Amino acid sequence: MNTKQYFRYRIVQRSGLLAAIVFVSLLFTGNVVKADINKTVYASELAGSVWEAEYNDNANITLILDKDCKIQGIRQSFSDWENEGKFRIIGNGHKMKVGSAGINLDASSLKIENAIIEIDTTQKYNGSYQYGIFTNTGYPIEFSRCNLDIKTSSRAIGDNYPVLSECAVESGSPGGENVSIRATNFIESARITVTEPKEGETANLMCSVDDENIIVSRMLNNDKGITWSEGEKVYGLGEDCVFQTGHTYRCTAGIQAKLGKVTSATKVKINGHDAVFAEEKSGHSWFYYDFVIPVPQKPSENDNPDSAAKNDIKPVTVGVGTYTVQNGEAAFTGPVKKTARTVTVPAAIKVGDQTIKVTAIAPNAFKSMKKLTTVTIGKNIKSIGAKAFYKCKALRNIKIKTKKLTKKTIGSKAFTGINKKAVIKSPKAKKKDYKKILLKKGMKKSMTFK
Repeated sequence: MNTKQYFRYRIVQRSGLLAAIVFVSLLFTGNVVKADINKTVYASELAGSVWEAEYNDNANITLILDKDCKIQGIRQSFSDWENEGKFRIIGNGHKMKVGSAGINLDASSLKIENAIIEIDTTQKYNGSYQYGIFTNTGYPIEFSRCNLDIKTSSRAIGDNYPVLSECAVESGSPGGENVSIRATNFIESARITVTEPKEGETANLMCSVDDENIIVSRMLNNDKGITWSEGEKVYGLGEDCVFQTGHTYRCTAGIQAKLGKVTSATKVKINGHDAVFAEEKSGHSWFYYDFVIPVPQKPSENDNPDSAAKNDIKPVTVGVGTYTVQNGEAAFTGPVKKTARTVTVPAAIKVGDQTIKVTAIAPNAFKSMKKLTTVTIGKNIKSIGAKAFYKCKALRNIKIKTKKLTKKTIGSKAFTGINKKAVIKSPKAKKKDYKKILLKKGMKKSMTFK
């Protein structure tokens, strides 16, 4: 052809002819276009193919990542060895995954900035293993504030060692089969939002962050973003923590930056609380804050003082149990030790110089106590909350002394998940009624009712 400047793109499409047609129509106005101007291509125009471009003149290409994308490879060549070009990838914090064809530029300089690039050329392309990134010797390869991970069965980066700005080699070697380069800029602050629990609820292990550059780390024995703990006890995935009024729980959140580093100097707030730096490991940093389940507010000053004092909910610990006291009655909220094997819910407790009847077992009071085998329910109990004995798999001896329970005062799933061969002893006058009620609250016909 006699056109002074000739420019040809060729798409090797792996995802079908239709995607190729769409891709070509977005990139070009025809088969032959001038190459005397810079060409800009957007990630949203790429469709998983190998993008090949061939020129017979100098050509400068800018690829802008306007979203996360996948592409099999990028290959640029020139019809004359004297021609050259510049190739620039502007990431805008987005990720591009490159497959077995790698990034192969003939006689072009390359600059990648503010991008997250993952390249894997461990599989053959057209019968041979490709470099992760290649440009001709003598042409620079520059990385500015980038995260770059290359896995290859050849060389990670061709004959040129990279020029790094605001990033550094974290592991591997540019001339080896693997290399990791990480941005070094410091993240000044981050805000995390968690769902703070209320009394009687179980732990929510999810959290969110306010910055798209910050991601939640998988941590500890938990594949979610946060972990709750009380003292030495850590509640992980599958371990329910039932929160109780007046108790102090620690919320630990793990975060990292897509580009940059979260360190002990990063100012982190969790639900507006100043978080304390706990640990840093392989780019992940942990921060925590302590949260106290609030005691319900007292009635306003306009209320009757005598009535207000009577209606205050007070958490107390008596013997091996914890309770809340209100209106002169106590509710059993759980044993002090969650590893207890035998627990008795008493008829009454002594608080100061007062004797207070125990009239309720709170929701979730014994939930998921794996070692609990025997329970005695006191004679003054009027109600048992939802899931009170839920998933107490070893519980097989239950002695009920009270005659005050009804189908309306026993919560849903109160006994679901206890041992299928459990033996339930109850007052003779209530045996028939209790059996009928308890079978609807999670007990099984395989159990023995006495």
